[in-house]
Order: sequence, then C-alpha cells, then structure tokens
Amino acid sequence: MCYEVSYYAESYEKMLIEALTPEEAVLKAYGYTKSPYVLVYGHGDYRVIRSLNGLKVIRQREWVRAG
Repeated sequence: MCYEVSYYAESYEKMLIEALTPEEAVLKAYGYTKSPYVLVYGHGDYRVIRSLNGLKVIRQREWVRAG
C-alpha cells in the first residue's frame, strides 16, 4: 500500500511511501528525513521516539495525553 506522509524539514514536505502499515511508513519517513514528527494522511499524526529497545512509533494522541 502507498501512504502519503508529511514532515517538516526547513518547510513542510510531502512524499509517497510504500509500506504495509502506517507505522512502517512513519519509520521509513524517519529514516529518510530524521524528522520525529510525521503526519500520515488519513491515519493521523505520529512521533518517533528512541527507547531502550530501539525506535518506537507512537500516535500523537497517545503521547500528548501522557505528557
């Protein structure tokens, strides 16, 4: 499946990413852009964080509530 993602790098940019899930699309976008905040159109806002087990993808509503 192809996902349209948006991220901020000097200005807002968009790209299409081939992935099986929105979370996989976020990780691929992060690997390319190093921007931890990624919007997946039609699926919501995501954030990539580093944890002891590596990278973790969190939907925005989850980390806003936890903060």
